[in-house]
Order: sequence, then structure tokens, then C-alpha cells
Amino acid sequence: MDFEFLGMFIKLILALGVTLGLMFLSFKLMGTKLNAVNNNKYVKVIERVQVTKENSILIVKIGQKGYVITSTSGQMEKLSELSQEEINSIEEDKKKAAKDTLESYNKLILKSKKSFFKIVKYIRSKEEKHEKK
Repeated sequence: MDFEFLGMFIKLILALGVTLGLMFLSFKLMGTKLNAVNNNKYVKVIERVQVTKENSILIVKIGQKGYVITSTSGQMEKLSELSQEEINSIEEDKKKAAKDTLESYNKLILKSKKSFFKIVKYIRSKEEKHEKK
């Protein structure tokens, strides 16, 4: 009876692993395609911060110029203009943050794989011991 539960638990963990793996794969594939599409646009929203329910602040790059814009449900207003150096700095910081996030996510996936295989190995050894009895 205990081994039925254990078998169902292993199937559940495997299904969860497959689901998370497919999610990771789709995000990875779509992320590169979305970045390629966004890099070829003349107008780019570099950053958006929601301030209230209806108001947000955006950093927008139009051509080689950058702007800080406030957006409400009825209007948009330019708050300030950014220099080329500021825009480049913001873009580089965002790329670095995305790279760091991806690296930490990959480390987490690797650690999870190792833990999963340890658990599977432990369960198999327990099953083998039980079969020998």
C-alpha cells in the first residue's frame, strides 16, 4: 500500500518536472525571439513602473533619444529627456540584470535536477531492499 502512494508521488514529481521544463523551454525560446523583435523597433519601452492603478512612469527610447514619460488613462506627458549615455547605461543595466536572473535560474534548475535524481536513487534503493526481503 505504501508503494502505491510512493509510485503516485513519483509520477506527480515527474509530471511537475516535465511541466516546469516545458515552461522554462518556452520562456527561453520566446524570450530570444521577443528580444530580437524588440531590438529592431524604432520606439522601445525600456522600463515601465506602475505608480498607481491608472498612472505609470515609462522610460522610452525613440531612435537615439530617451524620454521619461508619465502615462495615465487619458494622457501621456513628457517629464524629462535623457542623454544618450543615460539610455545606454539603463539598457546595459537591464541586460545585466536579465543575464544574472537567467544564471540564477539555471543554477536553481541544476540544483533541482540533482536533488530529484538523489530522491529517485534513494527510492530505487529502498524498493530494491524491499524486493530482496
